[in-house]
Amino acid sequence: MIKFFRRIRQNLLSEGKTSKYFKYAIGEIILVVIGILIALQINNWNEGRLEVVQESKILRNLKNDFKNNRKMLDSAIVKTKEGIQFSLEMLNYTGEKNTLSHAYQFDSIINKIFITPSFNPVNGTLNEIMNSGQLVIISNEELRKLLAVWPAVMQKVYSRFEETENFENLLNNYMIKNGNWLNADEVSTAKRSMTLPKSGFKTDNRDLLNDLEFENLIENIAIGLDNYLAMLTEVNVLLKAIESLMNSEIKE
Repeated sequence: MIKFFRRIRQNLLSEGKTSKYFKYAIGEIILVVIGILIALQINNWNEGRLEVVQESKILRNLKNDFKNNRKMLDSAIVKTKEGIQFSLEMLNYTGEKNTLSHAYQFDSIINKIFITPSFNPVNGTLNEIMNSGQLVIISNEELRKLLAVWPAVMQKVYSRFEETENFENLLNNYMIKNGNWLNADEVSTAKRSMTLPKSGFKTDNRDLLNDLEFENLIENIAIGLDNYLAMLTEVNVLLKAIESLMNSEIKE
């Protein structure tokens, strides 16, 4: 084809038809440009098609990850609310307030206070697309923004969890010095591979209710759990928005 066009140009020049030669050359250039534009358009179309396929794959993987995150988040919210409930219940018996009729009631409550659940979402797909720069493949701008802020929100959640866990550690150290864990663990519902012996000390953990330090430690845990719950609630709103947008994108 190139030889054919070259032969035409040579014939025009040899015949002295300079004006026709230039017109023909310009026409040939236009044809080449049109060919290049068509090739670019086809290439862009192919790349666009591949991106659509890749986006669909990413969205489905994200949906699976966040489906698991939903289950973990719902469970964490329920357990955190339970922790708050048991902390407040214990505070109803401190000092000169109501009294617990039996020691096992205290021991049962204290075990249930140590249940702050961690929320460790599945972020494999999200981390992969963010680290590889593939987040831009997601065409829905609002969804991209929500996914981009997810890691920052999760850092706040981890911070709140660590805060509450520190309060639990303080209470645990207090119990080690002033209480009797064998008595408390005797009524624990936790599954163990061993049977703990009874304590060799005649102590009653209800005596701790008369210590202001104990009351303050329980109050700190209640506040910490409430702050943690607030962050989990914020995550819940974000997760619902992400789920809704992903579902609408996948349907399309």
